[in-house]
Amino acid sequence: MEPALDSAQVIAVARLAKQVERHYGCPQDVEWALDAEGEVLLLQSRPETVWSTRAATRTDRPGGIYATGLASIANTLVNPLAARSNADVDN
Repeated sequence: MEPALDSAQVIAVARLAKQVERHYGCPQDVEWALDAEGEVLLLQSRPETVWSTRAATRTDRPGGIYATGLASIANTLVNPLAARSNADVDN
């Protein structure tokens, strides 16, 4: 199975997410798409409500919420079906 995004696109999505977080000053849940040329476009953004409601920092995870949230985003980008626990990979 091929990844949905190439390395450059994964980096572009991560940069976009960090840029939006810096702009709004808090973690964001961003929705994005690729245009016909494969460029990343921001569709919408709203304050993130899941990770930010958990404990602020865990000692076993350097970087706290941001590191955990970015790891989750990276995993979803590299393996989109991992985001759905009940994904039906045969259909």
